[in-house]
Amino acid sequence: MIEKLKKLQDKEINQDFIKTQILDLKTKKETISFIDASPQRLEILKGILKKHDQKLSQLDDKNVNSVEKLKVVEQKYEENIQVKELEVAYQKANSLKEQISKLENEQISVMEEKEGVEKEIEQQEDEIKSQKRIYEEQLKGLNTNLTELNVTGKKEKKEIEVLRQEIPVDILARYEKLKHKLKLPVIINIKDGYCTACGMEQPSYTGKQKLKTCVNCSRIFNV
Repeated sequence: MIEKLKKLQDKEINQDFIKTQILDLKTKKETISFIDASPQRLEILKGILKKHDQKLSQLDDKNVNSVEKLKVVEQKYEENIQVKELEVAYQKANSLKEQISKLENEQISVMEEKEGVEKEIEQQEDEIKSQKRIYEEQLKGLNTNLTELNVTGKKEKKEIEVLRQEIPVDILARYEKLKHKLKLPVIINIKDGYCTACGMEQPSYTGKQKLKTCVNCSRIFNV
């Protein structure tokens, strides 16, 4: 009888292990499934790129406005106006030229920054594509493993049910009580007269007991 009881315990331990594996695989599946297709860094970069575009648009408007003003000033300069007005127009023209030069330099700087951001976005998108391929392969493998574990688990469950029917009710009840109190394994070995679970020395067993148990922890010995 102890052989069947030990076999039942082994299968139940294996069943618990399968359940843990299934739960772990399902958790991994959920983690992979909820991976954002647009990581935070990519969204930040796109936001920076948008700001650069807005800045370039503003600089273009300022530049166009400054160029128009310069044309007006140069037109006045070309007309035979009074000397004082000519001097003022000359100063305005130089100021506008400096402003246009600064705006053009700022535009170049923003465009260079924009190019750098665009390159980084391209790298991020390539990395996302690569990650997606890896995740898809992982999901495929996890689904295969889950299917195999579910099949094995169902088979083990049926075998456990058969074993339970073959074990006397009183022995099965004692096993269940120990299992809930101590958790598996409750069927253990005895070595050199000592319990391998709690270490307590055991007396010499006489008679024909159905089950030999530890005098301290009550676990059942596999003898």
